[in-house]
Amino acid sequence: MRVVAPFFRSFPVYIDMNGKTTEYKITGGTVADLLKKANITLTEKQLVKPAVTEKLTEDLTVSIANGNAITVTADGKTTNHIVPQG
Repeated sequence: MRVVAPFFRSFPVYIDMNGKTTEYKITGGTVADLLKKANITLTEKQLVKPAVTEKLTEDLTVSIANGNAITVTADGKTTNHIVPQG
């Protein structure tokens, strides 16, 4: 009997958080999976690019930045947004 085991090649992905870049080796998944592996829990005032639902690809850099909460009122409608600092 012949047994075939699946082979998963890991590839590098990077997290850039507040100017500090860290490399991770991963075999696939999404940005959310990478953040979980890195023990990173986003706050409501942090911005992440690409989106947490994006699939990971080789050499992808995930950027996490702190943001500021702003309120915009236009045409009688008020909305809340998070914008990058700086």
